[in-house]
Amino acid sequence: MSRHKLVFTALAFCLGLTGFLSAGDSGVNSKISGFIKFDGFYDSRQVTAAREGHFLLYPKAVSKNAQGDDVNDVNNINMVNFQTRVRINITAPEALGAKVTGLIEGDFFGASGGNEDELRLRHAIIKLDWRSRQLQIGQYWSPLFTPAVYPQVVSFNTGMPFQPFARNPQIRYTAKIGDGLSLMGAATMQRDAYEESGGRIQQQMAGVPGLHLFAELGGAKKLIGVGGHLRSIRPADSADVFTSTVLTAYGKMIGPKLAVRGKVIYGGDMTDQLMLGGYVADTLSSSIEYHPLKTLSTWLDITFPGKAFTLGLFGGYSTNLGVESELTSGTAYGFEARSPEITGLWRVSPRIIYNAGKLRFAFEMEITSALYTSGYDNNLAPKELSGDTRVTNIRGLFATYLFF
Repeated sequence: MSRHKLVFTALAFCLGLTGFLSAGDSGVNSKISGFIKFDGFYDSRQVTAAREGHFLLYPKAVSKNAQGDDVNDVNNINMVNFQTRVRINITAPEALGAKVTGLIEGDFFGASGGNEDELRLRHAIIKLDWRSRQLQIGQYWSPLFTPAVYPQVVSFNTGMPFQPFARNPQIRYTAKIGDGLSLMGAATMQRDAYEESGGRIQQQMAGVPGLHLFAELGGAKKLIGVGGHLRSIRPADSADVFTSTVLTAYGKMIGPKLAVRGKVIYGGDMTDQLMLGGYVADTLSSSIEYHPLKTLSTWLDITFPGKAFTLGLFGGYSTNLGVESELTSGTAYGFEARSPEITGLWRVSPRIIYNAGKLRFAFEMEITSALYTSGYDNNLAPKELSGDTRVTNIRGLFATYLFF
């Protein structure tokens, strides 16, 4: 069966399942929703990205050919539709004294490069809600993504790599304590996006899930939150398990004419969140030692909502800080990291969105700049040397949605 036949068969199955559940007398009801989406984009130079250049990270470094020309200093253009999305919300009869709901959501992004246009699982969750307590089991946003506070950009990268971006199979428990205060704990496993670094297998071999603890105060309009993540991996089957930690603080203020959201995140080995960083290995030691690379990232998103037109501006900054302690001079280390040579990575992206009923038209300009260095200090933090070059890409993105 061809790839496109598989796609339409899977979609027809989802639609048929929705009709079956809605029509049955089991007390289970469902509602289908989603959108059809078109994305057209232009880049002023070659970029590090996924899925035909659509999922943008940052511009590629200067790479000169025999004639001295930068082969990455050429533009690129594409049009895609694989962000089209289907969502099924399910309500079921109460069980164990809790309200029971479910969510299945997919798009056509594909689970890996080369599989664009294939149906992919985004979310698949079961919720049990006891009002003051909630248990959620299934695949959903990583707790570090913080669904209550994230950039409102048009681009599907959702502010990444300044903003953590991951979906994890997980068990999440939330307890509401007092007025507006909630505590959340979760155990998570890595998934699709981390195959590039082998991170999924490394976590499985560690025998320990990712552990998260978060606290939030506020509600839909005003909120502040703090959280932490403990990640354990075994980089090789003969290696010891090593851990890294991530800390974050975030908040939002939503008004009728102005909305402000922001986040700061600091931690080690954030490859699994599609951010800069990773770890280094002492390649000369008889028993290899691993050291997580620290990353500091922050972003601010401002929105000016309107009845028809909405304006917005996103700004982000990220840098590699190297390892926590200075390393012994003369010792050989190998990087297992995403672009450890980048420092001073920043982005500014203004946007304008027009809504007309179920239609939406959006335009966004992403200006992303990265400084690629050729040296490192004693902590293996990138250090700018003479001749190092900053490169900048300007992306123009036009998107059209039809919601249903």
